[in-house]
Amino acid sequence: MRRLLLSLAILLTLALESLSIDGRGSIPGSTLPPPVLKWQRGGCTSWCMTGWYASPAVADLDGDGWPEVIWASYNIWVLDGRTGNVIWRVATGHDRSEPNAADVGRTWPGVVVADLDGNGDLEIVT
Repeated sequence: MRRLLLSLAILLTLALESLSIDGRGSIPGSTLPPPVLKWQRGGCTSWCMTGWYASPAVADLDGDGWPEVIWASYNIWVLDGRTGNVIWRVATGHDRSEPNAADVGRTWPGVVVADLDGNGDLEIVT
């Protein structure tokens, strides 16, 4: 049985390599677009600590038929899903009704978007 499995593994490897033109395992006729950078510096202008961001949520918050990307990194950010432009940002950490509340909070957990009160509008939960 081991001999058969080893033989099958070798044949499969050879078959896949024979499909490769350039020796890198690509299949003839298949083209892949180059990678596109979609996420850089987490919305910061100079430096940011990487690895401290919440997984983004995607939802149509404004009802225009196009989804927005909602994520958290110290603050809660909403980006235009088509352009990547910042639509709005909300500082977190204090009761935001305080007139001069300092931005000392951090929001790193996952972001969830749902209609929590059944009124048809989506709420953002972090």
